[in-house]
Amino acid sequence: MIKLEAKPTNIYIIQVHFPTTRSTEEDIEEMYVQVEELLQLTENNANIFITGDFNASVSCEGSNNSGKFGLENVNERGKRLIEFCKQHELIISNTYFEVPLRRHYTLKAPGNITRYQIDFILVKNKYKNQITFCYVYPGFDVDSDHNLVIAK
Repeated sequence: MIKLEAKPTNIYIIQVHFPTTRSTEEDIEEMYVQVEELLQLTENNANIFITGDFNASVSCEGSNNSGKFGLENVNERGKRLIEFCKQHELIISNTYFEVPLRRHYTLKAPGNITRYQIDFILVKNKYKNQITFCYVYPGFDVDSDHNLVIAK
């Protein structure tokens, strides 16, 4: 986590990389505990961004915390992520914008056949209007099998 002193509120950026699908539920819950410990270090009115690989799929059905432009059907980890967002009044910003399909998926599985949206940028709901666009930048060389997620 980094803190940027700003006016009118401070900005906190938390970078995460959640355990893979081979990990136990205990590993996942421990990660959420660690993120929650970081959130406790922030002020109530702080502008918070939580970014990274959540290894979760959220649906395209939309809710108060995820938009209707998710890529896949929700999985158990996606349900847990949405629950976390509800608890902390966060939204999953890259599910709120309609963009071409190639600007949704953040990971291509080996063989270049299956694509997933598992990397997200979470922001506090009360600051959601600061995000005017959020999408994946495919082809940007980040030396990873994941695509870069950009928010403006």
